[in-house]
Amino acid sequence: MTCQMDIPRVTWVEDIETEEKEQIHELYREMIHKGIAFGAERWVTTLQRMCERFASQLVPAISSCDLGGVIPSTEGKRSMMRLAQRMVSNYCLSVSRSNNTRSTIVAELNEVGIRVTAHKSPEPNGTILCAATTFWLPNSPQNVFSFLKDERTRPQWDVLSNGNAVQEVAHISNGSHPRNSISVLCLGEVIK
Repeated sequence: MTCQMDIPRVTWVEDIETEEKEQIHELYREMIHKGIAFGAERWVTTLQRMCERFASQLVPAISSCDLGGVIPSTEGKRSMMRLAQRMVSNYCLSVSRSNNTRSTIVAELNEVGIRVTAHKSPEPNGTILCAATTFWLPNSPQNVFSFLKDERTRPQWDVLSNGNAVQEVAHISNGSHPRNSISVLCLGEVIK
């Protein structure tokens, strides 16, 4: 895929069927069998979002509205975007690891559908603990996304907030849609 003039051009996307040698984890089985996970349309959308993120890293101008005045430089913006990408990559790596890789499955409760993994991280040096579950909600994906993204509702679902208020102190747009963004959150009230 190439990105020129904000127009992504896909050179080749191949959608194939393979024989599974490893059993698919129960958390992802339904999504994979419905073709949602690996379909060509999904790949093209993912490539387009990646292209938008890379393009937004190259934009030299920083809007004070975009950053909330917390990140003072272009390099600070790029650094924050790299950190966010590393966090997403580590999460995806953690939840997609098979049982025969070098990660430790701390807990896997099949009746509940919770998978917790731990593995060593070389950068930064430490251990990454990752938990994932799946469940059905009687709501549209847009409503669920809005609920999870809203800093006012975060204490209702984020155990790390411990029920306390969360405030967005910086916001970096990273795509054509206004909701594609990176947020820096602060626990409690921010004194300005």
